[in-house]
Formats: sequence, C-alpha cells, structure tokens
Amino acid sequence: LKNFFTFGYQYCKEYHTHFKFDIEQESGTESQSTHSLFVQDEMDFSPLNVMLGTRIDNHNKWGTVVNPNGGLLYRLTDDLKLRGSVGRAFKEPPMCHLYTVDLFQSTHWTRANPDLEPEKSWGYQIGAEYEIGDDFTTKVAFFRNDIEDMIEQYDTGEDSIYAGSNYPIYSYKNIDEVYTQGVEFVIQQQFSDWESARLGYTWLESRDLSLIH
Repeated sequence: LKNFFTFGYQYCKEYHTHFKFDIEQESGTESQSTHSLFVQDEMDFSPLNVMLGTRIDNHNKWGTVVNPNGGLLYRLTDDLKLRGSVGRAFKEPPMCHLYTVDLFQSTHWTRANPDLEPEKSWGYQIGAEYEIGDDFTTKVAFFRNDIEDMIEQYDTGEDSIYAGSNYPIYSYKNIDEVYTQGVEFVIQQQFSDWESARLGYTWLESRDLSLIH
C-alpha cells in the first residue's frame, strides 16, 4: 500500500466598494473572509487507486460548510482505465452580485441582490480512458450535477431612469433545484514532449426542477 497524503490551510479576505448613482442609493465598502482547511489521501492498492478527501470552509457570512469528495481509478489493463468520482461543492455568491448598486453594462443595468443564498451541489462522474499506443488517448465520461439555489441572472421587467435612459434592469436570483447532466468525449494526440493536439465534444442537458414540481 502506498499513500500520498495532502493537507493545507487557506485564508481569503475580500473587499468590495460600490458607489451611488443617485441620492436614494448608498455607497460603501463591504468585506468577507473565509478560513479553509482541506485534507486528501490517495491510496494505491494496485490495480485500484482510491482518493478520499474533504474541504471545510468557515465563512463569516455563511458559517461552516463541509464538502467531502472521493474517487476511484481501476486499471483494467495497461491501456484501459476506469474512473469514478463523487463530491459535494459550495459556492458563495460573488460580492458584486450581493452589493453592487445599479451598474450599466452596455445594453442593460445590473442590480445586486443582497438576499442571495450560496449554491450547493453534488457532482457524480464515471468514465473510461483508453491509450492507443504511447501517444494517442481517448476518454469518455458521463456526469451529473444536482444543484440547490443555483444563481441566475434575470430581467426584472423594470427600466432604468438614470440620465433619461430606458435600458432594462437585470438582477440575480436563486433557483431552488436544478440538474445538469451529459457526456464528454475527448481524443488527444501527443506529437512530442512539447507539442500535442486535443479535440473534445460535450453533450449537456440542464433542467429547472422547480418548473416540473
């Protein structure tokens, strides 16, 4: 048994400054901080490799979140490998989505939503990798992501009145339940140590489950 153990710590501090366009808006600077701890253990049980890990984020706004993940790699032959993985993910809203006052973006104004919730998801993937000779590799993978509170930009139906303009106002909202799934196919040719070519195709299906229930 061979083990490769990885761990680490990360601290992130972000600041966001926004300005007012009229007397009804407020300007100011917001900040947020995150402490993150991650651990991962890769175990070699040849021909099977196992990877187990987790990431723990402590956010001053969203609290503590634990995101476990795991993966398997099985060498069926010297040329054929089977892979599978599952993991949880957490994505906080960008600060500009939470705090920016109306911002003009070429064809519309964008308005922040301070009530946005973070995205939470589980992702699953299974696939195979086949090497044809030493230089040519093909890969195929099937994947699915189940997402809660996905953040989406939408048209509020309002028009901006700044400087007499009539541009629409967009904002952001959470969608309760969404899934994305599909298949990815990749071929890669290695011509030399410094030259290679890669061609890929992805078929993707996504659906808002709140429109079905």
